[in-house]
Amino acid sequence: MRTSKGFGLLELMVVLVVAGLLATLAIPAYKQFVDRARTARAIGDISSIDLEIEKFRLKNDSFPPLDPWRRPYTYLNIAAAGPGKGAFIGRAEDY
Repeated sequence: MRTSKGFGLLELMVVLVVAGLLATLAIPAYKQFVDRARTARAIGDISSIDLEIEKFRLKNDSFPPLDPWRRPYTYLNIAAAGPGKGAFIGRAEDY
């Protein structure tokens, strides 16, 4: 009777195939999870910027005139235009 002291080539190949299958399923799911997390964070960041601009408008009765690069702000109403579009509602000097 022969006793085995390790894994044979067939067992190692089966393990590698199973690991490869799991990787092909897990990597796209993880990428999708990361993309959704980034999108959610961007939406949150934009919402906080929107809140700060609105607080400025209420306090000063006008929108901020210039961005940090000394250019006039351009305001878009993205929610009203739908995904992938931006409805132009005016520049800061128009308000």
